[in-house]
Amino acid sequence: METVKYKGYTYPAWFGKNILTFIKQTTFKCKHPKAIFLCECGVQKELDMYSVRNSVIKNCGCKRSEISRIKATRYSHNIKKLNSCHRGMMSRCYNEKNVEYKNYGGRGVTVCGEWHNYQNFLNWALNNGWNEALQLDKDKIVKDNKIYSPETCCFITARENTNHRRNTVEIFNDGKRYALKELCELEDLNYNIIQKKIKAGVSFYVAKYQYLTKTKYAT
Repeated sequence: METVKYKGYTYPAWFGKNILTFIKQTTFKCKHPKAIFLCECGVQKELDMYSVRNSVIKNCGCKRSEISRIKATRYSHNIKKLNSCHRGMMSRCYNEKNVEYKNYGGRGVTVCGEWHNYQNFLNWALNNGWNEALQLDKDKIVKDNKIYSPETCCFITARENTNHRRNTVEIFNDGKRYALKELCELEDLNYNIIQKKIKAGVSFYVAKYQYLTKTKYAT
């Protein structure tokens, strides 16, 4: 099906076109003369001539429900939340008054040109697993990444997002990278104690040994 672009959105080719054909005028000596028009769908209808001429009226009304359905898809699945997500991303990177600007735009983080257009971002999000319980992340795929783009971003849970922040302490264990908090949960360690020991300058493995030894003797 042929399509056209209008205000960043994709519509069928007939969108915005006048699909009415004049047949005959029905009223004359009045401010708003009317005429019978034949719509492309086959319906004949009496309409205001000036409204048709100026493309205020473009069809007999047969396309109204279809246009409404197409426009409604923009807001299905709580897409308004994606709009807020996009605005927040752009603001963090380019609005110096944003409280988070120092951690994003101030550090050189940018948004790829493609995503400056909200429709492009929306299409990517809907095709890449977005749902309202997830958050946009730019650091999971590429650590300390500095560009929001289709190649470097993904949607993750709020908990995962916390584990992939720039200031998150990461540990390599058995060839795999873990956030410290995530690894402590997996190995049943007290995160706060381990974190304090690491901040004091010891390695994770030393901190783990000291914690387990102290816990063993405490019991």
